[in-house]
Amino acid sequence: MRLFSFLSSMVLCSLLLVAGPSEAAPGEVRVGIAVRPSLELSASSGKLSVLHQGRAVLSEREVSLSLAGGRVSVRGRVLGDSVKVMPPRGGLIVYGGRSYRGHFEVLAGEKGLVLVNVVSLEDYVKGVLKMEVNPSWPMEVLKAQAVVARTYAVANLGRHRKDGFDLCASVHCQEYRGASAEDERLNRAVEATWGEVLTYGGALAKVFYHSDSGGYTSSAKSIWGEDVPYLRGVKEEFYHRVRSPHSSWRLEISAAEVGEALSGAGYDVGLPHSVEVTKRDEWGFRAVRVAVSGSRGRVEMPASRFRQILGYSVLKSTAFEVRGVGSPSGSGEPPSGVSPPSSRPVRGRVNVRELMEAGLSYDEIVEKLYEAYGILQGDLAPPEEPKGERAQRKTPQRGRSFVFEGRGWGHGVGMSQWGARALAEMGKSYRDILGFYFPGTVVGKR
Repeated sequence: MRLFSFLSSMVLCSLLLVAGPSEAAPGEVRVGIAVRPSLELSASSGKLSVLHQGRAVLSEREVSLSLAGGRVSVRGRVLGDSVKVMPPRGGLIVYGGRSYRGHFEVLAGEKGLVLVNVVSLEDYVKGVLKMEVNPSWPMEVLKAQAVVARTYAVANLGRHRKDGFDLCASVHCQEYRGASAEDERLNRAVEATWGEVLTYGGALAKVFYHSDSGGYTSSAKSIWGEDVPYLRGVKEEFYHRVRSPHSSWRLEISAAEVGEALSGAGYDVGLPHSVEVTKRDEWGFRAVRVAVSGSRGRVEMPASRFRQILGYSVLKSTAFEVRGVGSPSGSGEPPSGVSPPSSRPVRGRVNVRELMEAGLSYDEIVEKLYEAYGILQGDLAPPEEPKGERAQRKTPQRGRSFVFEGRGWGHGVGMSQWGARALAEMGKSYRDILGFYFPGTVVGKR
């Protein structure tokens, strides 16, 4: 559900064509890790065992596998469509510098060997959480995130069945990094909620979350057109307690860049001269539809699509107003929004560990990395206007750039992580948090 690996995950998913994958046992998850012409696996201690058709064919500390004639080959010995690689008792398997629990299956795919980590559901959740929430946050937030991550996993088991596994390891499903991503506090949160999922009317709930709502979450119906009774908008009356760096933000981006991005996505409006929010959500807060007019025409689209085109880390949310313009036409001043990669200056070193220790979430750490390379502008906008003054206005582009002023980060549906943190700091339990953001749902064992 995040930033860096989405395109690579889609490529991986499109390349796979697997012969005869096995089914996961109850309580297990099959996670697609990689597709490669060859694989190098090692044991954290002891020796790995390679099994073909239930029989051990090799026992070594390090194992090299390759694709030969459409089959899995180990040390030049062609075996078949798939093999299992088992760790020593109590040990882990290491691949690509990361350690994994459970065992691996290696499948012969059309474009290479498919590496699948077969792991228990609870260990899977432990390998996901650190990618979604900061371990230093209140325990009740971590528990809520564990329930959401587990619910998502169970509800989406088999999403990649045709590819030979249940879920991929990237943001297309949930980013998963195995035992290497485990954290003592996060593991405690997983164990404290062992087996718990969110249900509605006896069925697994559809769960979504985002970094910061900006004060109002939106319904799934208003954002995506799907009416889900427990994914309705809620107002965070406590938002003044939310200490998010995304409470307000400002982005200045050139008209040329907006036009370029739209053209690259198949919308050729020429040089844009206006952006209009044509529809907002039930609160009048978040843009639902946006129209862009340019020298070659006009296009209207969902605001979520407009945000995707500009970049999720560039336009942080769809809770924005287009206030005015930046540099006047012909001034020659460069825009202060997104610049071409070749011209992005490095603005200093970023220590990820220090950012985590400071309590920043995963998305915020990503933003700091983007800022360090000149991708985002970090100015904060002034406080939001009263609701009655939120006009669905059209702002002419008289100069070189559009100025977006907004609140929050993310799509705004479901649980706000910064809001959940504020609720936890107010003494609310993880069940209270989940009940607030997913009204009508029940926490129960799967």
